[in-house]
Amino acid sequence: MAAGEDALLEYVRTKCLADPVPEVFAEKLIAYVRTYFVTGGMPAALSVWFATKNFSHVEEVQKNLLASYENDFAKHAPGREIPKLRSIWDSIPAQLGRENKKFMYGHLKKGGRAKEYEDALHWLKHAGLMYQIVRASAPGLPITAYDDPGSFKLFTHDVGLLRVKSGLSYSALAEGNRLFTEFKGALTENFALTEMIAAGFGSVRYWTSDSQAEVDFLIQAESHVLPMEVKSSVNMRSRSLSVFRENYHPHLMLRSSLQNLRQDGDILNIPLYCLFYMNEILHTHITP
Repeated sequence: MAAGEDALLEYVRTKCLADPVPEVFAEKLIAYVRTYFVTGGMPAALSVWFATKNFSHVEEVQKNLLASYENDFAKHAPGREIPKLRSIWDSIPAQLGRENKKFMYGHLKKGGRAKEYEDALHWLKHAGLMYQIVRASAPGLPITAYDDPGSFKLFTHDVGLLRVKSGLSYSALAEGNRLFTEFKGALTENFALTEMIAAGFGSVRYWTSDSQAEVDFLIQAESHVLPMEVKSSVNMRSRSLSVFRENYHPHLMLRSSLQNLRQDGDILNIPLYCLFYMNEILHTHITP
C-alpha cells in the first residue's frame, strides 16, 4: 500500500482468494516481502525507504527507533523494572533463534523465575513492543479456554526491527531467500504473526505434543481451530501437522510459505505475500 500498489492489491483481493496468483504477480509480491523483511513497517523507516531507496539510511532510522524504546524504559517504567525490561527485550532474538522457541526465564539469568519478571513482561506487552503467544493444550473452542500460560513465545511488533536486533545485515536481501531461512526462520514466523494479527486474528496460540511435535500457530476461524505451520525453506513436509492430524482430525490445516496458493489434501498453503487477506481466503475454503 505504501508503495502505491493499490491495483495489484485489488487484483489479489478479487481474483486470488481461491486460486493461485499468476506467476508474474507472485514474483513481484515475493520481492516486496523480501524488502519488507529489511524495512519492516514502521512509518519512519518506510518514509526513508521510499524517499531514498537506501537500506543503510533505513537501518539508521531503525536503530534510532530501538534506542528511543530503550530511552522510554528509563522515562516511563518503574526504576526497579528497567533492568528486567532490557533483559527481556534484548533476549527476544536469541530466544527465537533456538530450535525450541519457548521463552525461557533461565536464559535471562541463572535461576530466573516467572514471578521475578512478570511485571516487566506485562509492561512490554502493554507498550505494544511485543506479542506473547501462549501454548494451547488442545484445539478446543474457545481457544482461550485451553491456555497454558506458563508456556509461551515472545515476538516483536515489527519484523524489520527484529532483523536489526538480531544483527542480520540487510545485505542478505541480495542472497535469494536467505532472509526467510536465517536464524531458524524466526523472521518469517514473526512476519506471519504480525500479518495474522493485522488481519484480525487476535487469539493466536501455538501447540506442542510433549517432545514429539510443535505447531507454530493455532488460529480460531469461524467455528474451527486450525493449525498453521510457517515454512521458511523449500521443504514442505511437516511432521508436526501429521501428529496434530492424528490427534485431532482438524477440518483444515494451514501452511504459509513462498509457494503459491494451493491445497494438498487437507493442507491449504497460503503464500506469505497473501497473509493480509488470510481471513477472506479462509472464508472461501471453510464450509460452514
